[in-house]
Amino acid sequence: MNIIKRLLMIGVLTIVLVLAACSEDTTTYLEVPRYNQVNITAGEVRGSIQLFVGAKHSDTTIRYAVTAQDVTALDAALFETSDEVIVFGEATGVLFKLVNGLADETYYNVFVSLTLNDFESETLMFTAKTVSEIETLIQGMGTEEDPFLISEAWQLAEITTGNFGYTDTAYYELVNDIDLSEYDNWVPIGKQNGANRKFNGVFNGNGHTISNLTITSTAGVEKWGLFQELNFDGLIINLKLDNVNITVDGFRVGALVGYAKGTVHQIHVTNATITQPSGEGQIGGIIGAFYDSGAISQSSFEGTVTASGRRIGGIVGAATTNSGYDRVSLTDLLFRGTVETVDSTGRQVGGILGAGTGVSVNGVIVDGDVIGVRQVGGVIGYIESAPSHTSHIRNMIFMGDKVTASGIDGNSTVGVGYILGDGSITKGEYNYELGYAHNAIEGATNNNSSRAQNGELRTQAELNTIEFYETTIPRFNFTSVWQLVDGKLSIRRIG
Repeated sequence: MNIIKRLLMIGVLTIVLVLAACSEDTTTYLEVPRYNQVNITAGEVRGSIQLFVGAKHSDTTIRYAVTAQDVTALDAALFETSDEVIVFGEATGVLFKLVNGLADETYYNVFVSLTLNDFESETLMFTAKTVSEIETLIQGMGTEEDPFLISEAWQLAEITTGNFGYTDTAYYELVNDIDLSEYDNWVPIGKQNGANRKFNGVFNGNGHTISNLTITSTAGVEKWGLFQELNFDGLIINLKLDNVNITVDGFRVGALVGYAKGTVHQIHVTNATITQPSGEGQIGGIIGAFYDSGAISQSSFEGTVTASGRRIGGIVGAATTNSGYDRVSLTDLLFRGTVETVDSTGRQVGGILGAGTGVSVNGVIVDGDVIGVRQVGGVIGYIESAPSHTSHIRNMIFMGDKVTASGIDGNSTVGVGYILGDGSITKGEYNYELGYAHNAIEGATNNNSSRAQNGELRTQAELNTIEFYETTIPRFNFTSVWQLVDGKLSIRRIG
């Protein structure tokens, strides 16, 4: 009896299992439409919206409709027939479409809906604003791998403002020459809208030229130039500035940047006039003042620097290294033109550097005139060490026609030299090595400073030969940095 019951139970269980298996094999489950990914954004071209909608199942019908912003609800059944619909369409599985022909800088609502197995999904609504014509010119993301590409003057004027993502830490590249003639009074980058932004990003000129930079101001404030301030991590490279005219009563003035702590490389300024009728000083052809740290290399200036006050230089006005920072460095620089002061306060004047504290100057040439009141040097006006950094000045050439100091301020120490005007050892000795000047220079005869340096005298013709540098100062690299073209020394440009 127990055996029979057991067999009956086994038979019933077998039937149940078979039925269950049959039921599993023959039942069809209808899938409902589901979204996998939806991304609705402004298109990269003006008056467009980019649509990307993905459905979970490839045979899903995706429908879309574009309406004015004031349409906030739309039934899926009305996608094609409603008067409120501007553009509509559909796709299967994946929708990837650029909707064109819309108005610039206008908000639109985009509705999407899915259909699968006669089931309708919920209708989703998204809002997108089309870009303007100006925004279509924005190229790049501002990263090292994908820098912002600057092709127009107005884009240059927007750097550091934050508009279009143009922040003070972004990467920028110039993609063609830019003429600033339309800006009759350029506002330095970083000063826009009265701000005080320090450029801490990277600006690569790619060998292009920014021309017709004009700045005029009677406000006695600081930081004037193409950029107002270059911060510690800031880098500006491979750029030419041509036809520069700056006349300001403020201080810390330079064609490229007024106040710097970062790095400048391969900057060439031509046809430039930097003028400071009155003010404190710190005026340079390229950089007004370096402070704390910074470097400039393989750069040149052609033009005039005329200023009042002190610390006036053909390349850099003042350079000061402070404790805890790397030594300010000036390397492979050329000045061609005139540096001159305009009143009795004009001291610490030099063809390359007006005044330096705890700095390094190496491999520099001046081919021009330097005129001041006292502490006037053909290459460096005044030098001293800093408590934490010894100044090193070496491999310097002066081949201009004039280095003069009027002494009209009545100070007992004039200090004037073809290479160095004056110096101080109060903060420790500085290192001076290898200075050369030509033997037909006017001035430097009323020096009464023991620190002044005229250098070793050679003929001007000799100083204009590559052989002189190869045999006497091999520090000058004529393979990749310096060159002699048509009897004139210059620095090779990149690009």
